[in-house]
Amino acid sequence: MRKATKTVAMWLGIAAGLAGLEHGYFEILQGNTRPPSLAFPSMGPPCDPAVAWNACEPAMSILPSFLLTGVLALLRPLAPPRLQSLPLIQHLQLSWPAVPGATGYRVYWHTANPYFAPAAPWQTTAATSVVDPDALGQPGSMTFYAAQSFNGFAQSGYSARVGEFEFGLVK
Repeated sequence: MRKATKTVAMWLGIAAGLAGLEHGYFEILQGNTRPPSLAFPSMGPPCDPAVAWNACEPAMSILPSFLLTGVLALLRPLAPPRLQSLPLIQHLQLSWPAVPGATGYRVYWHTANPYFAPAAPWQTTAATSVVDPDALGQPGSMTFYAAQSFNGFAQSGYSARVGEFEFGLVK
């Protein structure tokens, strides 16, 4: 039963994704004009919703133009980076594979809570790595990191947190 549910959910997701691509294409064709209302046919003229079997593909948007709605419908959502840490001599290097479509990355940190809610970025970069020169060498210190990819249109969720712990040696 669980496998069947997973299969049905997967196919519904694929169908919704393809419908989004179709809607985006037809909305872009209508150009930089304002939709007539919150709900509208995604296929513009000459399609007549009263005559067409598919009612010209009904759609909804709160955005001010068909062009913007269509472009955003076609954009692929960004994935969060897969953050990794590598301790080096006296500093910590954080790196991640490049995320397709991303133009930059935000790195967040916290010194006490591994479940922190990211607020202001610690660093913003177009590169796929950053160095924290202060993360190592202080016994008793803890630092936790999360990253986020972004481009001019969207941002990803946050990566899984990684942490660095320093313990002093006891006699």
